[in-house]
Amino acid sequence: MAVAERLKELRTQRQLSQNRLAVLAGMSPAQICQYESGRSAIGVQNLKKIAAALGCQMKDIDARCEEAAAVRGANHNRYIGDDILREIVDIWRDLSAADKMEITAFVAAAKKRLPLPENSAKKDERFANRRVKIT
Repeated sequence: MAVAERLKELRTQRQLSQNRLAVLAGMSPAQICQYESGRSAIGVQNLKKIAAALGCQMKDIDARCEEAAAVRGANHNRYIGDDILREIVDIWRDLSAADKMEITAFVAAAKKRLPLPENSAKKDERFANRRVKIT
């Protein structure tokens, strides 16, 4: 069964309209319509959202997900890691400069296995504008 047909079947089984599914999945009703008509292919991120909204797994909508998982085999953790890394980068972009400094200090301490300095970001801010007289 094609992805478009399967998506429509799952949606109707759950007695959801395209509009309601779109709201639950956080996308537009036009996108859902395009996916169900087969005019547009569903990307992995949107497939995850739709599967979550329908309360099923991605492979229930698109059987290729199961095939891809079988092919990945040992590399499966790498793909999970890529998703986590993308999420971390997205979160990093939204952090303040002080938060970034604190996280950077934490990572540096973790790499060296040193104790984490207390309030490292605040100390850096206090000393950043201070001039030291060298004698």
